[in-house]
Amino acid sequence: MDNKYCEYPITMPEVKTKAEVKRISRDKMFMEIARIVALRGTCDRAQVGAVLVDPNNNIVAIGYNGAPSGEPHCDKAGHIMYQGHCIRTVHAEENCINKIENMSKGKYTLYVTHYPCVKCQVTLYEKIKNNPGTKLLIVFDKMYGTPTALSLLGDVHDVLQISKFIN
Repeated sequence: MDNKYCEYPITMPEVKTKAEVKRISRDKMFMEIARIVALRGTCDRAQVGAVLVDPNNNIVAIGYNGAPSGEPHCDKAGHIMYQGHCIRTVHAEENCINKIENMSKGKYTLYVTHYPCVKCQVTLYEKIKNNPGTKLLIVFDKMYGTPTALSLLGDVHDVLQISKFIN
């Protein structure tokens, strides 16, 4: 059988005992997935990945930063800079959250490789506040840019929280 994705015969790994298996946490697993998703990003200033997880720990959307469909990518056409940010790309958080039509009630978690910019925070806040009973925890890995004062918005903490990923 000819398959470009794997070689045959497939060698099976040794079976480990329960004591030998070290499971990673769900948080670490979702953040690792976000890191892999980031590798699809087309902006060479920062490759960012995002993974949205529902209240039942199911992945409901992924996103990475890249040019809008049909537009040239930063890595080929160059950056369009505005106030220190490249605006040629749609950010990973936006790509991720915009894939969701309706969010059911409950607490969602967005794992993102970089601290979200203020534009993304506002976009996420708008999406969540328009879905009553829905809350969002944003877990980021790397600090990128300057922390924002989104907390100055009225009831933002009722629906949106931001936390640093702790490995």
